Amino acid sequence: MFGHAVRMEDEALSMQRELAGSAGSLEGFLRLSCSDWFATTLLAPVLAEFAGLHPKVTVELLTDTRIYSLAQREADLVMMDAAFGGMPDVGWARRILPNATIVSRSNSREVQARLCALGAVLPRPLGDGTPGIALVDLGEQPPAPETWIGYHRDLRRLPRPRALLDVIIARIARD
Repeated sequence: MFGHAVRMEDEALSMQRELAGSAGSLEGFLRLSCSDWFATTLLAPVLAEFAGLHPKVTVELLTDTRIYSLAQREADLVMMDAAFGGMPDVGWARRILPNATIVSRSNSREVQARLCALGAVLPRPLGDGTPGIALVDLGEQPPAPETWIGYHRDLRRLPRPRALLDVIIARIARD
């Protein structure tokens, strides 16, 4: 019976996504998931701008270390910071500072900011926004982290996520 119930739930969620994806108005809820540092440092100004442009859309921002399910409508959009995966800044730091050693790592950007204040490397957007941290010019910029945005294919026609993505892209182009 459990297998049947799981399939029924999957079908009900699929139907819900398809109905949501066919809605044509810019009003309602939009649930977004990302890391806390990304939300605080990069998305807060974007969401403020989005609210001014689309006041009938309520964005619910979930900041958590877990990844929310798009298929189960736990989130409509998921923003994933790929820097945690391959950590391109680590390779860059090793090349630029060959005598330095990596003594700690954390998936918490707040912990990383504190470590940076004590001498560690930190992503530029977070460092720029953290009082007491100064930029050290090492002769070249570290690699920019990649950020991936995921959404369920059933929601591709939904105007709310598209409108938010348009604001994010415009903001990145301005900055």
